[in-house]
Amino acid sequence: MMAHLDTFLPGDAALTLRTLGVSPLDAAYKLSSVLPNIISVPLSMNQSRGVLTATVKDIVDAMDSAQRVVRPPLPDRDAWLAGRGEPQPEHVLAATRPPPAALTPATIPEEVPALPTCFRPRHQLNEALKQSVINRQATASSVITTVTAPPRSKGAHTTTTSGMGGVGKTLSAAALCRDPEIGFAFESICWVSLGQEPEPFQLLKSLHVQLVGASLPDSASEARLALEALLAAAKGRRVLLVLDDVWSAEHAPPLSFVDTDAGSAIVVTTRMRDLMPGAAEIQCDVLSQPEALKVLLSAGGVMHLLESPPTAAIEAVERCGRLPLALTVAGALIDELADVWTQAESGLLDYLDDEIGGSSIEERVVAASLRVAPPEMRAGVQETAVLLSIFPEDQVVPVAALDAVSPLMLGVWDVGEERQRVRQLRRWLKQLIKANLIRGSLEDGVSVHDLIRDCLIRRAEARPGALLELQRAAVPLLLAAIVADTPAAKYASANLHRHVRSAMRQEATHDDELLLAVIGHEHATVRAQGALAIGAARLLAEADVLDAAGDHLTAARLVHSIVSLRGAAGDREAQRAWASLRRLEANGGGSEASRVLELELLSALLFGMKEVRIGSEEHNDALTRIGHLAKELKEGGAIAEQIFAAEVGLLNCSLFQAWTAEGLMGAHGLLTFQDVEKAHAIWRQADEHTQNIVALAPTATTKHNFLSTRLYYLIMNPRQHILPQFDLEECFGDGHWLRESVERYDFTTSHSVAKQAGQHLDNFTFAQAPIAMLFFFGDLAQARATLVKVIAAHKQMLARVRQGEATADGYKTEALHAGILVPTALLLMGESSLLRDFMTNSLHGVLLEDESVRGAAGTLADAFPISDDGHCLYKVDSVVLLNRAVAALLDDPSDASRAALREWLPPAAELSHIAEFELWLRSIIGSHPSLLCARLHGERLGDWTAAAEVAEFVLAVESFNPAVRTEAHRLLGRARAALGQHLAAREAAEAAIDEAAKAKYVWLEMLALRDLLEWSEVGEVESVRARLGGVLRRVATAEELDGVLGEGDWAGVRAMAEQACEGAHHQQRG
Repeated sequence: MMAHLDTFLPGDAALTLRTLGVSPLDAAYKLSSVLPNIISVPLSMNQSRGVLTATVKDIVDAMDSAQRVVRPPLPDRDAWLAGRGEPQPEHVLAATRPPPAALTPATIPEEVPALPTCFRPRHQLNEALKQSVINRQATASSVITTVTAPPRSKGAHTTTTSGMGGVGKTLSAAALCRDPEIGFAFESICWVSLGQEPEPFQLLKSLHVQLVGASLPDSASEARLALEALLAAAKGRRVLLVLDDVWSAEHAPPLSFVDTDAGSAIVVTTRMRDLMPGAAEIQCDVLSQPEALKVLLSAGGVMHLLESPPTAAIEAVERCGRLPLALTVAGALIDELADVWTQAESGLLDYLDDEIGGSSIEERVVAASLRVAPPEMRAGVQETAVLLSIFPEDQVVPVAALDAVSPLMLGVWDVGEERQRVRQLRRWLKQLIKANLIRGSLEDGVSVHDLIRDCLIRRAEARPGALLELQRAAVPLLLAAIVADTPAAKYASANLHRHVRSAMRQEATHDDELLLAVIGHEHATVRAQGALAIGAARLLAEADVLDAAGDHLTAARLVHSIVSLRGAAGDREAQRAWASLRRLEANGGGSEASRVLELELLSALLFGMKEVRIGSEEHNDALTRIGHLAKELKEGGAIAEQIFAAEVGLLNCSLFQAWTAEGLMGAHGLLTFQDVEKAHAIWRQADEHTQNIVALAPTATTKHNFLSTRLYYLIMNPRQHILPQFDLEECFGDGHWLRESVERYDFTTSHSVAKQAGQHLDNFTFAQAPIAMLFFFGDLAQARATLVKVIAAHKQMLARVRQGEATADGYKTEALHAGILVPTALLLMGESSLLRDFMTNSLHGVLLEDESVRGAAGTLADAFPISDDGHCLYKVDSVVLLNRAVAALLDDPSDASRAALREWLPPAAELSHIAEFELWLRSIIGSHPSLLCARLHGERLGDWTAAAEVAEFVLAVESFNPAVRTEAHRLLGRARAALGQHLAAREAAEAAIDEAAKAKYVWLEMLALRDLLEWSEVGEVESVRARLGGVLRRVATAEELDGVLGEGDWAGVRAMAEQACEGAHHQQRG
């Protein structure tokens, strides 16, 4: 009704509007475009006056109570006028929408093609498509485009738009996605282009990122599991799914994840008529001559000729078959030919006709466009066009990727500097964009329509060696981009497999040197891309043949590439490859190369792949074998690279041996002082191996990565800190190497190296460095600066997961450790704003709402043993509990926050059970979730008795960890003080001071002394202040402590202590 307000309004009402300066037509245009997105009350003018009165009142009430929503952009006014059709009695669309509070437009994913500047909307086609997608009846007068299928039933949800290539199906679907009405009708829009040979698993990975903003979990390691994950994520959500360029009906179902009961819809673009039985089909025909003239003249920049088009234009649209694709290219020719385009000779028609007779329309316009390029750049433009033929169908190609393969262009490069080549290539790309032969921009990447790509491929095939040899030459260039981590690395890391597949000859993989170089590459990403290109089934079959022929090393390399592809789900392949290498050793054919490969395979098995449980017999066999291999390599005169691998293997062995000594591997919960000493001796061995690795590191980045790894053994295992054997000076000196490793860390270069080397972990992001700076040196400023850097790294890791460049499972260890250590440090520093930043912008921070992150945290815990009585490493519920506790501590206290807290905060008995049975959580240096929750019981709920109960229990079950014991004593002191037990509070504070001093934790000692100062009797205050001043002398920065210790002249306290110390020294000397 609103669309025809100017028709329905009585004359006096229309006159009133005009008197107020409001045009009824303008009101109809704006109200019909906005109100349906705000009001969800259906209105039928055929109802009785009483019903109408009540309905209007409901609408007024809805408007009065409406929340602020994002107003959708108004549609093009001319398009609105053309598409509103005849007056409609029903206000239908709003009734199908979610409540106003949920009204935000769906995000348009970057996979939806951009509309070119010369794009001319086809209103009738677009309206028919929109009407079908939102499943409402269209009037005959508003839809002329053919709908060939019968009207859909209520449950139907698929619409196909079919037509010949180049007719505009994809751009019509892209325009649909950008329609404001569609944006407000769906919660999510997802788009994938299939092509003739779709890769379902890769497409599902892209869809998952688009739908939930995160990559698939590693457990979804095949298309079937990926589809299940998408089905679960889409349940109850209104999703518009566009499957572009579908060639077979069999290709759509494996990608169809939408929940049809929730009102979702699927749009399929295809060249095939009647492709999807039961779907509504909209035929996308060639343009009418007037429409074709608009496209041609608009692309040529001569729209002023539309009223009286030249004969050349009329003939040109027919020679272009009235296909939008050909017309836009021909229009660009008009712009290039300028004032001569209408002439008989050397005009537009002359260029279009100057082709061999049997050529297709696309071939003629492409050839004409390449010939009309300015002479001084023609060769370069033509070579750039041929270069584009090597890139995959429907792929947006960043210009950096073209830079990487530009050496393949023939006869266009003068000997000159690199910058000049870069500038030249961009000039040629701009010409191709101007000619409408490619779409996109230099900033966002370019793409080629598949019909034009076919033309370019024919040109590549005419070269010596044809397209195959061009692809084979491109693969090493893309490999080099990955290894050097150039701007092209992102593209190459995701798409190398497509180029490898196009470069494959007929012979077996092991007979092709190029394929062997890819699957045997030192870089895991390259191996994974090779396995994806060749296929796991083929690689396994070829490995069987090679094993039978006695070539066990090559067989292992083939299967190893599958391990790189499948990650944590590749345990069976890792065992299969290991079996080949064991046969090689049994036959006496082992070598340094085979042993280095075996070390890498065993390291993968060591850290708990899906079916190899840590502590199992197979796991122990792997540990034993690593020790033997490393010894053989070190004693056998191996080269530095192989000794480096051996030291990494020995380091991994030491890690598990130390965990065994501390009871984590057996999950028995029993620990003696002798066990702590034994574990420390093993940690010292680990430190020796790490220092050997640092000395052998091939690059400075690798060296500093392993210095971050060294911190794990020095910091994360605090029980050793109470031992006299733990020498702080020996480990850290003055902290120079610690600060240097922090300064050297740069996410763009360091992160990729860390994830490829050793344990495949970025240890810097654990936040061990700021803990060391704070606990041992009391360096608040340096700890803060380092945490800012750590949080920035976590932001980028979260972004990589959300963009599908990495998985949550791949970052599970980094997220787990940082989720404990970063809040520990920031809470001790009083840095609530930084902590909020971390909890908002990290994988740990999104743990509560992101199932894939929670699942990843669980896979690490599941890899470790669980004892019969329930002792285990940790449970993912406790990690969630830690997350909630930190978030609650950041909340402002209020009745609402306290009520919310009571709904989930576990009682003291449950917190005590976690402290007793989840061993790892009380073996590390970070805040314990049970103690954080106990703190909430006291601080927020006033139940200090529960807080004291948990603190006492933690002290009873954990005898050695000074970090946990200091935290527990401090909490116990606060509880005793709150309960009026001041002597007991002071005793707890003294115990905390002793624990911290024993471990040389100057920061914790300072905080515990501040507690004691608060609870001291009047006569004790000066003595405690003097003790505190003595500790402040060891703190690197005493000037910024008000935010930590509260208001006070702490610099003065420190100065007085220094004066007293100087006086004592002077007296001693006297």
